[in-house]
Amino acid sequence: MSKFNVSLTLIVLAGLSVWKLLPQQLGEKAETQGPSAQPSLLSSASVEGLPQSRGQVALQEGNYSEALFWLQKAAAENPDNLSLRVDLGETYLRLGQCDCALRQLNYVLSLVPDHARARLLRAEVYEHQGNFAAAEADLRQGLSHDPSAVPFWRQLARVQAAQGDLESALASQRVALSYAPLVADLWQERAQYYALNGDQRAAQGAADQAQRIQAWQQVVPQSSSADVAWQGPQEEMRSRHSTPIQRRSPQLASHFYLQRALVLWHQYQTLLTTSSTPDVTTLGHFLSQAQQDASQAIALDPLGAEAAYVLRGQLQEAREYAAGAISDYTQAIALNPLNAEAYYRRGLLRLQMTVDPVSAHTDLHTALHLWGYPADRVFTTRGFDDLDMGAQGLNLD
Repeated sequence: MSKFNVSLTLIVLAGLSVWKLLPQQLGEKAETQGPSAQPSLLSSASVEGLPQSRGQVALQEGNYSEALFWLQKAAAENPDNLSLRVDLGETYLRLGQCDCALRQLNYVLSLVPDHARARLLRAEVYEHQGNFAAAEADLRQGLSHDPSAVPFWRQLARVQAAQGDLESALASQRVALSYAPLVADLWQERAQYYALNGDQRAAQGAADQAQRIQAWQQVVPQSSSADVAWQGPQEEMRSRHSTPIQRRSPQLASHFYLQRALVLWHQYQTLLTTSSTPDVTTLGHFLSQAQQDASQAIALDPLGAEAAYVLRGQLQEAREYAAGAISDYTQAIALNPLNAEAYYRRGLLRLQMTVDPVSAHTDLHTALHLWGYPADRVFTTRGFDDLDMGAQGLNLD
């Protein structure tokens, strides 16, 4: 064999050796990044994580058989990945293989008892099996870690309704709505519970509220990558977007700030209701930036700031500043005495504070009158639950 052929053979063998070792080394590197790392399908470093990525995508798209294939393959390669086990548990659940789902979720919860997603999924498995007591125990355990976890309250309402306890289901759902009043699906489910409970008037009221929210969401501008997601400094955003508009018209600039505040408020609500463990820092950022934008809208157009006052009131409620929220709702009413929403929200807040029930009663009756409801009848029906949002023992008849 010539020296050239020998050299060429050695080069090829060396290349093959490096090729065999490279995925293993890269896989070890990816594993140290933790289960939350999302491998890129275009990167050579994603070779080991590729099955899990494909499985997660298939799970999100509802292709459960495909998801199971890829997630099982990934689990064989990385059996200690707890996130992967939770994905497997959910996949088994969607395929109706409850025993397999329980094995995965039980393992995760044995190691991480406060794993919110695993506990929520296990409660759903128990519900499918008809073990409502175990499902409710899991949900209440999750709520003990995070009393504001809307998905847990929502699932608890479903479990209670499945047992025929519609009163408890409505009470649990009322708590969910107190944390997420702008989620149309919650109102639609509430309408179903009322209908099952024989209260058609309250069911219609909840269904109407769902339609109002859906109509509102259609006109709220959706954020996009071009919006920079408000990740840059506030001063940069204002200099890049607001200043030219402000020079053109204070009213137009006010409208811009109001719309941006609405988008941030919508993002806050979405994150709060779609994530079992939402990032507190991100939630705080959304609220803080939205309140600053609402305040700027008020400052630019004080006489046309009715909607901005109502929005800022809701933001202050979310930050548990009741006095500021009531003040904002009062300002909105001063600008427009026919603003039913401002009366409604101020009345609810006064009712929750239980310091001025007479004024709360007046505000709520005024809101119902402005919305065209027969207030003298609605307050004697189950529909009043949607107005008190949790207040108990107050006779408004």
